[in-house]
Amino acid sequence: MNLALVGNPNSGKTTLFNRLTGLQKRVGNFPGVTVERVQGTLRTDASVLLTDLPGVYSLALAEGEETLAREALRDQPPDAVLNVLDATTMPRGLFLTLELLETGLPVIVALTMLDELASGGGAVDVPALSRALGVPVVRADACPDALAKLLPPPTATAAQPARSAAERYARADQICAQAVRSASEPAARVRSRRADRWLLHPVFAFPIFLGVMALILYLTFGPVGGGLGAVFGAAVSAAFSALDRLLVLAAAPSWLRGLLSQGVFNGLGAVLGFLPTVLTLFFLLSLVEDSGYMARMACCADRVLRRLGVSGRAFAPLLLGFGCTVPALLAVRTLPQTRERRFTAMLLPFCSCSAKLPVYALFASAFFPGHEILCVAALYSLGVLLMLPAAFVLRRLGPPAPPSPLRLELPSYRMPSPRAALALMLLRTRAFLRCALTTLLPASIVVWLLGSINIGGVSALERAASALTPAFLPVGFADWRAVAALLTGLAAKEGILSTLGVLLNAPGAFALRAALRHMFTPLSACSFLTFVLLYTPCAASLATARRELGGVRAALTLAAAQAAIAYLAACAVYNVGRLCGFA
Repeated sequence: MNLALVGNPNSGKTTLFNRLTGLQKRVGNFPGVTVERVQGTLRTDASVLLTDLPGVYSLALAEGEETLAREALRDQPPDAVLNVLDATTMPRGLFLTLELLETGLPVIVALTMLDELASGGGAVDVPALSRALGVPVVRADACPDALAKLLPPPTATAAQPARSAAERYARADQICAQAVRSASEPAARVRSRRADRWLLHPVFAFPIFLGVMALILYLTFGPVGGGLGAVFGAAVSAAFSALDRLLVLAAAPSWLRGLLSQGVFNGLGAVLGFLPTVLTLFFLLSLVEDSGYMARMACCADRVLRRLGVSGRAFAPLLLGFGCTVPALLAVRTLPQTRERRFTAMLLPFCSCSAKLPVYALFASAFFPGHEILCVAALYSLGVLLMLPAAFVLRRLGPPAPPSPLRLELPSYRMPSPRAALALMLLRTRAFLRCALTTLLPASIVVWLLGSINIGGVSALERAASALTPAFLPVGFADWRAVAALLTGLAAKEGILSTLGVLLNAPGAFALRAALRHMFTPLSACSFLTFVLLYTPCAASLATARRELGGVRAALTLAAAQAAIAYLAACAVYNVGRLCGFA
């Protein structure tokens, strides 16, 4: 049995989905977070398949989320619809409920935010609401048990007659008069309105946002993430060193010891040590997002993004791009205009994904000790600044078109949930380890094998990478090992560190930092980091771009454009630095 979850944005739909299924899907309060159909089975009944659809205000709108939800209900009709209804915004939510009743599908209504409504003295007469709608209504806080009693759902009835925009609103007001006791403004909304006087201020909004981001970077690379990373990195190095000693004591064959010590331990050790740093960043960002603050930033960003040619709806894909380009490209599909989707997708590579963060952290600590936060902040800022001229050029390449309007409800500020942030950290940990086992480990082994095969006294890997090395003379790092690391990074950006760990025979971050100081100068390290910041996205991102942008040609154009931009930017950094006497 298939049960579809449909509701307004910020109605608690994905949170309810996680409760019903036991999964931990991403929860957000700005457009574009839920971008495709997510499925899971009901915890109390594995035969019931729940499908979480993007949040929508109406099925009649011709925008990204509405189109996805409408097509899901039309092309593959579910057995029933679980309509998630926010009790604090009942009149607007009932508009969508009435649309769902007009489809003829069986509908079950789940009420959320009842505690917030009660804080203002309001209440919902659940039996009266059920009678007025003619469908079952359950409280979301008791949903798993109550929902089990309602399944299987009633058989489909004849669709209710279609109403106009005006008739649905009138009917919604009638239902609210029968079943809802009005409330004074909840205390949470009063507090939010007062806070927004500063956080949405036309002058102070962005400085405050930058201050929040600076604090996150400080905690990520300073006392929290930096400290945890140092301890964890030392533990990883010690563990791999102990395993290497066991291989010696066991008199393992030289080829096996080389494969494990140099290919596996060095490759994974260079990356795993930075896992706490990456997870700290995601934990802090999750807390900020869960508080309702990111929705305000989408609203503020609308003014800036419109000057680039897109609306504030592009804020979600661009923000997701700082985590991973793949979900960011998926979020692009929620933008209603084809030109706006392509435009945003071409800007995403300027948002530095989290897979590059270990590279930044390692080079910053190796060449700029004590200034790691400033170095990483400068890299992120450079990517955002270069997005501006890129957007200017892209706007001139296509026909002019006004950006789509931004419709966004600002949720009340709430205390972030550490449990939800920890759940997101767990998801990221699994994703990181999955990447390490499925991509980085095979890549490290291949790099070691190619480095062990001699052709005329030179390894096969060196011979292949050396063919491209002269092209990197103008950017300052004409070392075949650096070129080989960049090539491996095309598969996954974490592969840059694993490859350097293998080629430099450096077991762990401490040894790798020391080895890098003999391979780069501070200026050539800046050039290398600039190239890593901007060059071609990973293979998974290009595969997603091919699907989302409509073909191989678009994906290859994106790859070639980013490689060219990265080369020119790195060349500028190195040569301007030399002219300024930093060689």
